[in-house]
Amino acid sequence: MTLHLRPAILIILAGSAWVLSAALAQAGGRAEVQVPAVAPAAPGAWSFSISPYLWMASVKTSGSFTPAGAGRTISADVHQSFGDIFNDLNFAIMSGAEARRGPFSLQLDAMYINLLQKDSGVRSVSGPRGLEVPINTGGKLKLKETMATLTGGYDVFRNDRGFVQLFGGFRYLGLRSTLDWSFAGPLGNLARAGSVDSQADIWNGIAGLRGEHALGEGPWKAIYYVDVGAGGSKLTWQAAAQVAYVRRWGDIDFGWRTLQFSQGAQNSTADVRMSGPILTLRYRFGG
Repeated sequence: MTLHLRPAILIILAGSAWVLSAALAQAGGRAEVQVPAVAPAAPGAWSFSISPYLWMASVKTSGSFTPAGAGRTISADVHQSFGDIFNDLNFAIMSGAEARRGPFSLQLDAMYINLLQKDSGVRSVSGPRGLEVPINTGGKLKLKETMATLTGGYDVFRNDRGFVQLFGGFRYLGLRSTLDWSFAGPLGNLARAGSVDSQADIWNGIAGLRGEHALGEGPWKAIYYVDVGAGGSKLTWQAAAQVAYVRRWGDIDFGWRTLQFSQGAQNSTADVRMSGPILTLRYRFGG
């Protein structure tokens, strides 16, 4: 498969490569002052971090579209590997941020994806005559996905080797999609070709646990995160595990992340699942 890299991805990859190369060159070129793998929590001072990341995730989702006056519902799927997304991506931005004071912290994670799947992905059409499977001759599916997670946490355990934090907050998922379909022939009063929009705004409360722990005596640490929640979704959950290389300015993290929204059989917005490797550059300041 030939990958046509979009400008947004090229910028992220180039920036990640530059920072990684600079950090390794600095480490190899001269001795750096030893820093703790897990940053201490200063009790009276605020510290901050910004964490742009590249999540090389596959995306699986589906939705229901009801064209006006047709009396029918079209079901369509998006199922793309990261390589497919490289081809179909129009724009993406992903970043996290944290503000901490002593054992208390606030975390924000936000991402936006805009992609165009050239195959419409129509799975079935339901209506007065039951479920029908059309013959696709073209079409496309445009998807805009916005996700934001805001949490507040408290360290229930901390020493000079690591910490464990409990947190709670909310997660938002916004989906905006446009389906352009083209069938071999009309289905009742549903035209052979057409276009329809769909949107969903889903809010969930979440709670979870996260932590960091030093690996040996060097500049390496393990990072883990898990949450679960519900509300607008029947269930949402997220889990991530990373290994980090720590420098004075922050750290470089690499691992795996999975996020899922389960909507239930009666919800017109079906499940959303994203899973894949993730590369994070975390910059710290203040404190």
